[in-house]
Amino acid sequence: MAIYHFSCGNISRGEGQSATAAAAYRSGESLYSERYGKTNYYEREVKPDAFILKPENAPDWVLDRERLWNEVEKVEKAKNARLAKHFDIALPIELSHDQQRELVIDFCKENFCDLGMVADVAIHRDDENNPHFHVMTTTRPFNDDGTWASKSKKEYILDKDGNFTYTKSGHKRSRKVEPVDWNSKERLMSWRKSWADKANEFLSKNGHEIRISEKSNEELGIDRKPTIHEGYKARKMGEKSERVQYNKNVKEYNDNLIKISEYKKEIKQVKEIEKITRNFSPKEKKQLAILSKELKTFVNFDFVQKKEKQLAHWERSELFKSQFGLENKENLSKINNQKELVSKAESLLKKEADRFINSHYKDAIPNDVKLSDYQKQYITDLSVKRNKILDQNELKEAIFDSENKEFYSSINKITRDSFTSYSNFKKTLERNEKMLEKLVREYDVDFKNPKTIEKLDAEDLNKLKTATIRVNNTKNALKFIEGYYESKIEELYPEHAKELNEKMPIHEKEIVIASHEYYGRVLQKDELMRLKDNPPIKYSDEDKSYAILKLKGYGLNHENKNKLGKSECIEELKGKFPEIFGAYAKPGMEQLFFSELSSVSKEYKEIVDKYLAITRSEYSESTIKDDLTNEDYYVMSNNRKTANIGGLLAGGFSTINKTLNELDYAERDKINEMNRLQAKAARRNRRNSGLER
Repeated sequence: MAIYHFSCGNISRGEGQSATAAAAYRSGESLYSERYGKTNYYEREVKPDAFILKPENAPDWVLDRERLWNEVEKVEKAKNARLAKHFDIALPIELSHDQQRELVIDFCKENFCDLGMVADVAIHRDDENNPHFHVMTTTRPFNDDGTWASKSKKEYILDKDGNFTYTKSGHKRSRKVEPVDWNSKERLMSWRKSWADKANEFLSKNGHEIRISEKSNEELGIDRKPTIHEGYKARKMGEKSERVQYNKNVKEYNDNLIKISEYKKEIKQVKEIEKITRNFSPKEKKQLAILSKELKTFVNFDFVQKKEKQLAHWERSELFKSQFGLENKENLSKINNQKELVSKAESLLKKEADRFINSHYKDAIPNDVKLSDYQKQYITDLSVKRNKILDQNELKEAIFDSENKEFYSSINKITRDSFTSYSNFKKTLERNEKMLEKLVREYDVDFKNPKTIEKLDAEDLNKLKTATIRVNNTKNALKFIEGYYESKIEELYPEHAKELNEKMPIHEKEIVIASHEYYGRVLQKDELMRLKDNPPIKYSDEDKSYAILKLKGYGLNHENKNKLGKSECIEELKGKFPEIFGAYAKPGMEQLFFSELSSVSKEYKEIVDKYLAITRSEYSESTIKDDLTNEDYYVMSNNRKTANIGGLLAGGFSTINKTLNELDYAERDKINEMNRLQAKAARRNRRNSGLER
């Protein structure tokens, strides 16, 4: 389905960026940078459809991509020069490749070239479900004779009578005026609307009814709707009350919006996983999923609530009727320990799914198919949602879908807290390698000499084979996580990704990626330089005060053993901060959130520490009797410590800061050398002209 996505930014030398490197990355071409003396090339599986469009007064040489951006690098001499504007725009998936290309050309000519900009365009189709195009535009107009024009000019400030005005020191007052409005907010809004209009024009003329809009959901009236106050009498009347019925309808509407949002996030996760695992064999993927089950599962309150809701949903289903173990479910309400609650809930889900599958699908499942616990719960859930027993074709499809979903669910478990996963796999690898080394010494095996292996009996050979497989599988798991981190760094810092991935340790990559998720943007160079003493702040004082009030209330309710009060505090926190306490909360986000709170004052830090200490005790690692699962659970605080957010970020971005500073120094040296050579040439010219003795 066509979506609206239109982002705009600048490529700036002050941010350590290069126009030639950026153009090479987008076009997929090999481009040599004269300024930096290096060739930039980024290999792509699907070659971009790249071309350059120019205004009439621009010279023909701008159609040569390498020359164009090298000339830009030359003409823009300032250390912090803005080299180009860049755009990232989603294409309507309903249009054919030719129609998409025609749309892009029309839009770029009308909105960029007609204004005097050169547009370097690259259409990317690496993912057929996400066609999009990048545009890099020049920031300096051309004169009528094809030479570069000035970016700005001086304009004197006159009084109402048209006379010059003066500063206190007697100088004429003036201001810098840009000859074009390419950097104005109004122009950006015009471009955004123009793209929606042009895309809709092409959708319409090619027979598609769907439309896109540059307006926000709120402006379009499709955002989540607020409920209204019901009051005691309305609630007493139940569904007969118009207010209660209205709120019921609004909640259903909002639930559907949430489901759509969750589906989009799920699709994004699948794409990320596919990108990293595309070189893994089916067998390696399967082993990776199995290994994920050895990891501890990150649990937050939404995780627990999801289990309870699933049980309640099954209980209400007519398909279960008297089969459901109601007495077991009621026992859950008496459990205060969160880890035990999840464990018992999962055990109950497993037991009920087994019972349901045996009752309704035992004869329908082929003999050669062995369903996992995940698949059984998936099929049970699907049956309950559809309120019917699946027919043979539906069951076959459900078995296939559940197998794929289980893989992505398993991998998502690894990436949700990749730092802990990596640490655990590192320890596992050390254990497995020690075991393998022990067997090699014990059996006197030399892998280069097949005869030393052939002499082993079947039992010893099997032990050696198993140990070797475990080492290789764990290495693959580590390789996957390293690939995940590398892909994220490449996404955030494409022009420096190779160097950063080689230099940055895992814990720094974790902080950098978490900060992007936390702030919703890439931190800029000027921010990085002052991270320790002046870190970016995400939440207002009012928001932080609210969070502390609820965390403090949670602690008091815990002391008073008020389970309902604790739940209410968490529900209120979840409503206010869904990104921290909701279904998609991540440990890295939590760490930054609690660190930001702790940095406010000593009192705030004490309240945060107390809350985290309680959650640690609730998710205690102690063994639980009658625990039917092999899962272990942990919270953020078991693996990450809260700290002053400035220090936390400064440590995480140290390699990036150092790398950008090195580029800055190199740039400064180049400018100094260029100035020296220019001065030398000027002196020589003066001597040759007889102006200097």
